Amino acid sequence: MTLRELFKKGIPARYIMAIMSFFGFVFNYMLRININITIVAMVNYSAIERANDSGRGAECGFNQTEDPYNPDDDGPFPWNENAQSTIASSFFWGYILLQIPGGRLSEVIGGKWIFGMSIISAGILNLIFPLLAQDNPVYLIVIRILMGVCEGPTFPGMHAMLARWAPPEERSRIASIVYAGCQAGTLVVYPLASFITTQLGWEYVFYIMGSSSLVWGALWIYLVYDSPAVHPRIDKEELAYLEERIGKVQTKIQPVPWRALLTSMPFWAILIADIGNNWGFWMLLTELPIYMKHILNYDLQSNGFLSALPYLCMWIFSVFYGYVADIFLRKKWLNVKNIRKVATISSHFCGAIVLVLVTLTGCNDILTLVLLNLAVGLQGAIYTGFLTNHIDIAPNFAGTMYGITNCIASIPSFVAPLTAGAMTNGQQTLGNWRKVFYISAAFYAGGSIFFAIFADGEVQKWNDYGKTEDAESSAKSSKKNSLSESRKSSIKKS
Repeated sequence: MTLRELFKKGIPARYIMAIMSFFGFVFNYMLRININITIVAMVNYSAIERANDSGRGAECGFNQTEDPYNPDDDGPFPWNENAQSTIASSFFWGYILLQIPGGRLSEVIGGKWIFGMSIISAGILNLIFPLLAQDNPVYLIVIRILMGVCEGPTFPGMHAMLARWAPPEERSRIASIVYAGCQAGTLVVYPLASFITTQLGWEYVFYIMGSSSLVWGALWIYLVYDSPAVHPRIDKEELAYLEERIGKVQTKIQPVPWRALLTSMPFWAILIADIGNNWGFWMLLTELPIYMKHILNYDLQSNGFLSALPYLCMWIFSVFYGYVADIFLRKKWLNVKNIRKVATISSHFCGAIVLVLVTLTGCNDILTLVLLNLAVGLQGAIYTGFLTNHIDIAPNFAGTMYGITNCIASIPSFVAPLTAGAMTNGQQTLGNWRKVFYISAAFYAGGSIFFAIFADGEVQKWNDYGKTEDAESSAKSSKKNSLSESRKSSIKKS
């Protein structure tokens, strides 16, 4: 059955899952990164002692008529750059804890509840975030850590869902739709948080976004199911189509082939690419608003809008790459392995070159913004590249694999902002920010080169580890039974 015939009968269940997952990731990112823009309004900059004030427009001047350090706009908290980076990155201290358990649990009980409850619980924590922050800033860090714990299983859980719902010839497209929610969430949260903060106050950013995520959670529980086989409303022809095309994913729980997995070079290729990606991506995501404020000197509303633009580019790139990759695969112009490699090189190696170019733009804010948009936009290819590769090489263990890679790769997610904060603390200068961009470019380039050398696109032998063990066990059992029968017959004859 063709896609056109399926669409005539209504939206296929797999695309309802993809659309709901898209909005799930919108809220995932809104809830986790709203602090990146609200912190600009929460900090009392007048109270911060600076060792060097050369970053306050001395190098690049102001992009507005008023001094961006107007004391009337200050928030209640006197946090320096190190403290701000600690608050922003503390999310990842908790985020790494449930990556591997969440991935494995998603394979065992299904990704619906793992993914759904992760977003719902993070939404509840967003609602209480402003209340506790008013009492003691330490509580704010604790809440951020707990939010990280809650959102830790989201990506591994979704990979387990995609392994059951996305047929190979549609995998790049569906994955790009689903994970485009990350960019859409980033795109929405920066200008929306800026607007809410200036109109109502920073506290309402958390109230509005937290409550909205609970509405999504109710719809998710009703509309989405773990697999096509348990969906009560799926069209019979779509069910047959999915069961025919997704033949490698087993419903039986299989033991993880840890030794084979951990000695697999394609697995390590994904891991190294993910480490490089997370360093560069999260450095830009958490530090870009701070760079906009201190170096390019934009006010809060301009900051929110301009910080969001790169993620609009990334969203467009991700959907474009997904559709193009599926066309190339369907027409057999490239195989899966080469599609993943080309996409990863496009996102990381080319992105590294663009970041190096950013260091040469000086105070040319227009050119700087264009290059930053391009650098982040190119990242849209990761969902067609290494980030979908887990499902290619081991669909039965896609959740576990993603949990492992994302757990380890989450370490750079909080180390990168801390490093940037330490390098620019009290020294908001172009020279220090150049060093930040150089380091990120090195991580991008190194990860992409390693992936290009060692990645694969074929299902690995150890994906059917459980079936192989069963076959060996069955063969041994049959052999024992035949030997036993032979002995019995020999005894009878004697």
